[in-house]
Amino acid sequence: MVPRLRLLPLTNAEYADFAERQVAEAARQRVAAGEWMLADAQQRARADLADLLHDRLRNQAHATRPTSS
Repeated sequence: MVPRLRLLPLTNAEYADFAERQVAEAARQRVAAGEWMLADAQQRARADLADLLHDRLRNQAHATRPTSS
């Protein structure tokens, strides 16, 4: 039997940490691919991920509901 997977909402602090990590990773990947220069990669990644950083995407695709323990 496959164990059930439960998705839990992130706290505000967890979400902020996740968003910042995504910015850093996006910048790293674009620099590694030769698409962006290191000097402006963080700024460009922040612009590309503005919706994520400003918490406009959190509930766009996933409905949450209370779970019973």
